[in-house]
Amino acid sequence: MTLHDAVRAVRKHWLWVLTPILVFTIGIYVMSDRAEPVYRARTALFVALAAGDSASDLNQGSSYTQAQMLSFAQLATLPIVLDPVVEDLGLSTTARSLAGRISATTANGTSILNIAASSSSPQAAADIANAVARELTSVIAEVSPTTTAGTASIRATIVDQAVPPRYPASPNTKRNVLAAALAGLIIGLAAAYLRQAFDTRVRRPEDLATATDVPLLGVVRGVRKAELEVRVGDAVLNGPQAEEFRRLRTNLQMVGERGAPRMFALSSAVEGEGKTHTNLRLAFSFAAAGDRVLVIDADLRRPAVADRLGLEGAAGLTECLVGRAEFDDVVQHLGDGPSVLASGAMPPNPGELLASKEFAALLEQVAEEYDAVFIDTPPLLPVADAVVVSRQVAGLILVVDASKARRPQLTRAVEAVHQGGGRVVGLVLNRSRTAQEESYVYGATRSRRRRWGRPERTSRTHARATTSQTG
Repeated sequence: MTLHDAVRAVRKHWLWVLTPILVFTIGIYVMSDRAEPVYRARTALFVALAAGDSASDLNQGSSYTQAQMLSFAQLATLPIVLDPVVEDLGLSTTARSLAGRISATTANGTSILNIAASSSSPQAAADIANAVARELTSVIAEVSPTTTAGTASIRATIVDQAVPPRYPASPNTKRNVLAAALAGLIIGLAAAYLRQAFDTRVRRPEDLATATDVPLLGVVRGVRKAELEVRVGDAVLNGPQAEEFRRLRTNLQMVGERGAPRMFALSSAVEGEGKTHTNLRLAFSFAAAGDRVLVIDADLRRPAVADRLGLEGAAGLTECLVGRAEFDDVVQHLGDGPSVLASGAMPPNPGELLASKEFAALLEQVAEEYDAVFIDTPPLLPVADAVVVSRQVAGLILVVDASKARRPQLTRAVEAVHQGGGRVVGLVLNRSRTAQEESYVYGATRSRRRRWGRPERTSRTHARATTSQTG
């Protein structure tokens, strides 16, 4: 993963990064705030040879003393020292329990013995540390070798009395919170990376590039259910997707050879990605520009065009292909909108009909009569009908639903068309938040202009049919 990919993963999954930071930080802060404070008081002993007759004796005694420092440190946690401390201070504990709150350390090459005692009370911590230091001086004198005069050869002196600490040693709330935030950040970044690595959804235009090299023709935003309850012609001119379909129309006009009829099949990888909705909106957009447009419902398994437009669907493409009707007898015209050839009866062999010479002849006929032909086909992955149609037209437009599409499905759909001899001319990213975000500022500007009294242009109604954004 490159730095750009990492930044993109964090921006895309920022909530996954922020959540563990907040959870860890708040959790540790609450735990630290509720934890009982522990105070630690420190004292120090200097251990040295009691006396010596010469410099050589003192030097040897110093070496001996330093060699015994670790042993003296261990004495500080033994009952021989702690039993008297418990008795003198009247502590309600045992020497073994008190040993867990005592630590004695010494640095190599020194004769300083540091003693620390912990307690929930600052004063108690200081009292225990001083009591242990006093008792340890006595024990060291008892266990050290004696001189010829019968006195202890090693003497321990308290050089730093313990005082009650002002602040608790633990919990260190600031340090704990910083450590928790760092741990949360690491876990959050790892979670964002893993989610990005295993997330196969196609949400934004840049996600398409990771699945296929097919160019993107347009991005269409999703619309609310209330916005779908409009007549198709009005929706193309003034609806929330109007400018997006105009841009898509412009891009499609550049596809194919100059002067050749624009004949495209529309499909999707799986059901419900909005191919029929996109087909109809695109057809009305071309018709609004003055083109002669035909919509053919070649989804002979689950036809939807006639139902979406409120047209008669009993006779149509099937009847033309089996010789029961002529094209001119079953095609339906929508005024200034496109002409529509419904699917007709559902045949038992839709794939064979679409691969027949009769279908090829029909396409040749309509190519001479219309400037643009849009053919609605079944999804690519369940059946091969769309692949069959794609071989006979200028290309296939693949509609990708940003709310449900997966990269593996998109890749397999494109490969199916290419392996079948067809060509995917471009992708349409449907129900995309990107298009909605990009149009927000422009839409807000138009709203402000209207409030200042500029009249809004009223569009013509091209059809009385309704459509929904499913397919």
